Amino acid sequence: MVALLTVAAVLMRDLVVLAVASVGTVLVLPTVVTRYFPGTVSAALALLAAGLLLVAAAVLAAWRPRAAGRDHPSGTSRDWTTGPARVAVGGAVALVAGATAAVLIAGQ
Repeated sequence: MVALLTVAAVLMRDLVVLAVASVGTVLVLPTVVTRYFPGTVSAALALLAAGLLLVAAAVLAAWRPRAAGRDHPSGTSRDWTTGPARVAVGGAVALVAGATAAVLIAGQ
């Protein structure tokens, strides 16, 4: 989930969403690393790699050029005011299903 949020932040060029993803990474990563990387050196390298990936994502989100003709009058590069309701409902259902699956898997 955190990785998907990071990818979405880079694609949308939204540093606020990237900040939320980074906080999620900082909260989740130590538990995952200590579970799957038992050695001290491998855990440190995994944390370092995740940090470098977050820095690279921030640089991509900040420096990626805007597509021509996509500027919105409010000064942002996206317009969330219009769009099909089916896409919004489908996205919400997918998010709820993913969160439910994550909670069920974590509870076992």
